[in-house]
Amino acid sequence: MLPFMLRKIGSVVALALAATGALGSSQLSAFMQHYQQNLAGRLAEARMDVAAIAERAGEAGLPIYAYLDEFRRASNPIFVREGIWLKTKIDRAAWLESHLDAMRNAGPMERPYTFATRMDRDIAAETWDHFAPAVPLDTVSLIYAAIGAVIGFLVYVPTAAAVTIPARIIDKRRSAKIARARFAARGQPE
Repeated sequence: MLPFMLRKIGSVVALALAATGALGSSQLSAFMQHYQQNLAGRLAEARMDVAAIAERAGEAGLPIYAYLDEFRRASNPIFVREGIWLKTKIDRAAWLESHLDAMRNAGPMERPYTFATRMDRDIAAETWDHFAPAVPLDTVSLIYAAIGAVIGFLVYVPTAAAVTIPARIIDKRRSAKIARARFAARGQPE
């Protein structure tokens, strides 16, 4: 009875792990879409900041990098810090743009890698805070779900082996005990 129950429990665990993998992976596509939208919003804001810096540089009669150079060469540390801050804003806009382009240009199988290797933790955390799981039915999400189911099943295989080994030992001992009893009942030596 115990081996039968362990096998049934193993089947339920396999199904649960495969379903968990499928559901979790299917959400990856939806999450990356939300992340990409958040990234695009941040980029739009950063572009407005860069445009404002360029406008101020233009008012001073300088190209933007010459304008920043003036801050860098200033004797007043307040102006130097301001120049560093302005340069950081420009660099951030360039990084956001390259990241968004990379996400948009990545194929469905490359996108999770691109996301994982270039992810901005702050944007990802904010995206997670506002993320609502969905039941995506687009092709990419279904592919991710299938991959997740396979991964869930692959997690199950070593788990099942660990669970079924005791059942097999119990089965072998029980079978040996029954065989000895049958041989003893027939009067034959073991």
